[in-house]
Amino acid sequence: MERLCRNETLPKAEFCPEGNLPGNVGKFYAFKHIPIRAYCWYSKRFDSVMYISHYIYKDFDKLDKADISKVHANYNRIEVDGDDE
Repeated sequence: MERLCRNETLPKAEFCPEGNLPGNVGKFYAFKHIPIRAYCWYSKRFDSVMYISHYIYKDFDKLDKADISKVHANYNRIEVDGDDE
């Protein structure tokens, strides 16, 4: 995440698109550092803001439906409903 903040290029294996945001308004991404994964998206409301949806212990590569649901719920709560606290 420090490299991302410094606007450095990240290897695709460590930071890559994982799935679609609700309503296909963009992609959400994953920071991958086995065994931890962080799901995130770039804000649609604020320039230069990235929200981390959640972290998970994960020692396999497949995207789980529960993670998609959690990202979508957090996206809707933060971006659509404006509840970012």
